[in-house]
Amino acid sequence: MLDKKVHIPLFDTLERIRKSFNPLERWLFYFLSALLTTGSALILYQAYTNITISVPGYGGKIVEGVVGTPRFINPILAISQTDKDLSELVYAGLMSRNQNGELIPEMAETYTVSDDAKTYTFTLRENLTFHDGTPLTADDVVFTIQKAVQPEIKSPERANWEGVSVEKVDDITVKFILRQPYAQFLQNTTLGILPEEHWGKFTADEFIFSKLNTEPIGSGPYTFHNSEYDASGIPENMILKAFDKYALGMPYIKDVVFKFYPNRNELKNALIKKEITNAGNISPEFVSEIISKNTNLNIMTSTLPRIFAIFLNQKNNTALQNKNIKEALRDSIDKDELIKQILGGYAQNISSTFISNNQKETSSADKKSMADIRNKIEKGGWTMQDDKMFYKKDNPLSITLKTANTDELKNVANYISNMWKNSGIHVKLEIFEPGNLAQQVLRPRDYEALLFGIIIGTEQDPYAFWHSSQKSDPGLNITNYSNAKVDSLIEKSRRATNNETRRKLYEQISEEINKDIPAIFLYAPTYLYAISKKVKGVKFPTSMEPHERFSNIHSWYINENKIFNFN
Repeated sequence: MLDKKVHIPLFDTLERIRKSFNPLERWLFYFLSALLTTGSALILYQAYTNITISVPGYGGKIVEGVVGTPRFINPILAISQTDKDLSELVYAGLMSRNQNGELIPEMAETYTVSDDAKTYTFTLRENLTFHDGTPLTADDVVFTIQKAVQPEIKSPERANWEGVSVEKVDDITVKFILRQPYAQFLQNTTLGILPEEHWGKFTADEFIFSKLNTEPIGSGPYTFHNSEYDASGIPENMILKAFDKYALGMPYIKDVVFKFYPNRNELKNALIKKEITNAGNISPEFVSEIISKNTNLNIMTSTLPRIFAIFLNQKNNTALQNKNIKEALRDSIDKDELIKQILGGYAQNISSTFISNNQKETSSADKKSMADIRNKIEKGGWTMQDDKMFYKKDNPLSITLKTANTDELKNVANYISNMWKNSGIHVKLEIFEPGNLAQQVLRPRDYEALLFGIIIGTEQDPYAFWHSSQKSDPGLNITNYSNAKVDSLIEKSRRATNNETRRKLYEQISEEINKDIPAIFLYAPTYLYAISKKVKGVKFPTSMEPHERFSNIHSWYINENKIFNFN
């Protein structure tokens, strides 16, 4: 059968017209036809855009680089940042923080607080399970808290739960009873919940050796899939998969891969080489190089709830008993310039033990001249001699400054030493390895001036650092500070459930501490997080702990879908 050509009258007519054109007319015909086609396509695209919206889609992968390898992916044992990061993803607590830093229910459906603020009752969501399908009940919550306070476990969370009794009401209800009101108690309930069915098999002595510490089973947004090791048995990476039954909804991003690096320099190189898509705790000095060599990255920031200060121990140096000398030491330090030169601008100037979003930074008008500083020292009873240094009789005004052997602290310590020397003060700088600093300096309080950072936490409870009951080791009141009025204010602040009331008490605490100058407050560091531009839905609160960057990871997404919007 012969093929027959099909003729469409309209097309035939157009073809005859086209052939009748001269070359110029034919060119105009093609041009106008292309213009009409393009215009029509644009109109259709605009119409499609107007009636559709982009929504997060499932799928995709992020590769997170971290320094250090995991040892305790366990919420009641985690100490290292790597362990805390992974625990945040694998485990879930009764409460969590949203992208604004506010506490919201996670495994809990609801909670109530008694009128006397001593009893907290939580009701769990229905049909909760751990990653392996084991039901999550009130028994698991009670078990987790009991293990956290068991002395043999030596959990860093123990202090948060001492004095708190926990009771199972029924399978989905658990009650916490406090000895006295504690305004920041809800923060403690972000602690990840352990599955009793698995962990209940181990004695306290066996707890730290369980394989579950590196192959965890939780109820968080991501499940442990597998780890890969090098020839020496050191983990190189760990793969996590989205948990489809996560209480707050299945995460959009399917896979999260952790790659482990020995130091921050190698982490930086991995970002530049695009071996990883995300990385936290970026050194400020690396930022410019990273973003210039890898344009696929954004740098996100948040203030860490940590304060760096020079803690003063007047028992070990009588000069520090003189308020004029302490004021001179404080006024000699240009904190704005320190933050700019040493920290690349990535820190907040602080003047108290609290970090405020409305913190007034030291202005040039507040800074003291060299003449003012030296006049303070002279009022303290010291005289400047020909070498431009201060002496009392033949004894120099001297101070020993101790700190840890990290690049940041060494650089800050050298900067401060130079400022003090310029003011006429003799300075001896001593550097310790972090472990030695804790054992040889912090625990015995063996220092005159100590450059150190303390983690005040998101709730900024000052009790551990400034209440007189915490002066002796293992307490964290490392200056041996004692002030009855401050003790009273701290105790009131812990009972204050109203945020405004607590804020005013914190202001009074700051005022009293600053009168005594037990420490020279310097800065709160900025957390720097490099993240792929492909990852959307990410928002950080003003201040957060590093692992809390993942508290809203179930809302992050890479893929997008278009749906019709007829509203």
